[in-house]
Amino acid sequence: MAVRLVGRLIARAKVSSVNSQVITRYPRNYSSSYLIKPVWRRFSSQTDAVKQQLLDNVKKQLERSASKDKQLNALEELVSVSQWSNLTPTLIGKLANIQKCLPEEIYGLAVAIYSTKDADPSVLKVATQLFAYAGECGDHNAQYSYAQLLRAGGGCEPDMKKSAEIFTDLAMKGHPYAQFSLAGMYLTGMGVEQNYVRAYTLYKVSAQNKIPQAYKLMGDLHLSGNGVPEDFSEALKCYRQGTELGDPTAHVALAHCYSNGKGVEQSHQEAFKHNMKAAEMGYAMGQYNVGVQYFAGKGVDLDLVKAVEFYERAADQGFVPAQINLGNMYFGGHGVDKDWEKAKELYKKASVTNIQARDLYNDVLAEEKKLAESNNESKPHSDA
Repeated sequence: MAVRLVGRLIARAKVSSVNSQVITRYPRNYSSSYLIKPVWRRFSSQTDAVKQQLLDNVKKQLERSASKDKQLNALEELVSVSQWSNLTPTLIGKLANIQKCLPEEIYGLAVAIYSTKDADPSVLKVATQLFAYAGECGDHNAQYSYAQLLRAGGGCEPDMKKSAEIFTDLAMKGHPYAQFSLAGMYLTGMGVEQNYVRAYTLYKVSAQNKIPQAYKLMGDLHLSGNGVPEDFSEALKCYRQGTELGDPTAHVALAHCYSNGKGVEQSHQEAFKHNMKAAEMGYAMGQYNVGVQYFAGKGVDLDLVKAVEFYERAADQGFVPAQINLGNMYFGGHGVDKDWEKAKELYKKASVTNIQARDLYNDVLAEEKKLAESNNESKPHSDA
């Protein structure tokens, strides 16, 4: 049973823009296949081809649904709406086949549609309004998903205040991921007055509901002394509890403690073990840290080839520091054949959000220009 908040802990007011975590384990009654991570997309005008593609894609998603027939009838009626941009929960509620569906069936349909958004971004509008309608009908998971989309502006205009109201209401009803999201808002102070005590309390409730990342964030507060007394041993305890639930971020946090001797005897070897565990789970920061340790020979034998391998894994996930370091490896020919074109490609990707990467990209261009000028000067000139 999910742990409920007691008393008037949370104020109904504002919301932060803190990113939601991707949770892999859910307490009973909160299905992992239905709680979503929102993505913002532009809407494109739909055509008959797009509508047919949506029908085909969603049919595949609903193959195992016990309510498949009702949901597909509702979908066909939705698709018949001439302009998806005009969809609202009120309009959806007037559709006859929608009225035949239970709230959880509408929610399941919304999830199926949402999962096809990469095929055409315009379907995100349909999914968002279905989440909103299913939420109005009382489905808590739909309310949570809609609140996440409102916060990110996915398929709708961002509405932070409304998102906060939904999260707060769900948190008071015991929804563990709404509690977790609210904790992040108080932690960052984005949209609400920063309150580490409330953040810690909410993370503690989330941890009791077995949300792995909550332990790591509790540990961070103990480590920094924000909201709770500074206590390295308590931080380590929280991190270890997170690792037991399979959270890679907790492994990286433990690695940090071992690297810096916080609450434990400094050990780069132990740090490497925890970074490697996170890397094996596919966590980009863990992969990057393993690359750094191979590059520096800290806690493991120096191995530039291995460093390149792990930088590459993290870079492929868009982890900017890994893209920069991998670019450096290609530029200097460390652990890999020198390849300035590859270096420029990596620096350019990273430069979208990183000024240092932009400077490095320009440095390569300048080096290429100097090299070309030097080559031209060294060529013999024929007399006219």
